[in-house]
Amino acid sequence: MATFYASASPGSLPAVTKAPTDAFPIAYDFSGIVANDSIATTTVTPDAGLTASAGSSSGMVATVSLSGGTAGGDYLVRVAITITGAPGISIERALCVHVRDPVV
Repeated sequence: MATFYASASPGSLPAVTKAPTDAFPIAYDFSGIVANDSIATTTVTPDAGLTASAGSSSGMVATVSLSGGTAGGDYLVRVAITITGAPGISIERALCVHVRDPVV
């Protein structure tokens, strides 16, 4: 599983590479933005062609599994959360998924 850490000021876009046939789990850790709270809801929105499972969470870490994609494609995945201590506030970050054929 790849883990990404969200910062208070989004800078460079984190990236991961997967094969088209992989179901690839990722974890996005939002504890660097909001401490001592927990995620109420997780919404994951991938670009067309990439599939995301329903997100789950534990504390301030959102977890999702990504599958599909076409070899050679690059996809943006948006991960948005709401937190229990501040209803109505949403935090969104993104990551890039590079889909490549495995090297044999």
